[in-house]
Amino acid sequence: MEKFPKVADEIQQELASFNASSLKHTETQEKVTLPSKEDVQQEKIHNSLLEGVEQFEKTSMKHAHTQEKVCLPKKEDIESEKEHKQMIQGHRVLRPFQAKACRDQR
Repeated sequence: MEKFPKVADEIQQELASFNASSLKHTETQEKVTLPSKEDVQQEKIHNSLLEGVEQFEKTSMKHAHTQEKVCLPKKEDIESEKEHKQMIQGHRVLRPFQAKACRDQR
């Protein structure tokens, strides 16, 4: 048996000493499972939907004009957002703590 460069030496030895006559003949049993009634019905529904989409007449459609509406925020919404933003910015700024001198210190 010729050497295979990508196969480890141990495996090459096992392949060289393998006896094919020690194998037993087996019969393959193929099992065919038929789809259930529900599966067939679902497939028919799916196929009919696909067929309906494929055969749709585009010429029966009407052109639609879209209107874009811009909704501006109310004055109260703007003010509450400003307050929220100021509150967040106020919490981010850390000021050093300065202790006040007590009058009772001796």
